[in-house]
Amino acid sequence: MNAEQTEDLRHVAARCLADRYPAALSIRQISRAIAKESEVKFEEDDLRGALELLCDLKFCDKKNDALGSTIYWRATPELVLKCERGEMY
Repeated sequence: MNAEQTEDLRHVAARCLADRYPAALSIRQISRAIAKESEVKFEEDDLRGALELLCDLKFCDKKNDALGSTIYWRATPELVLKCERGEMY
């Protein structure tokens, strides 16, 4: 992915999480939702990288399933507010 596509993926992933707050979603659930809502083409590793950056920026949290190895991603309240205010494109 080039830099513009990577940026687009971050924005789409952020909106996906914010729209579903307070739900925590697996990467497969996020991937399916993005595919339905956007024309952004990406691989799972690209999405994982976008989500990791969102976590580093404190826009999402990640938690491991207590009974397995699935990682769940959830928007933070800060991200929800940024999306509602139109600060995330």
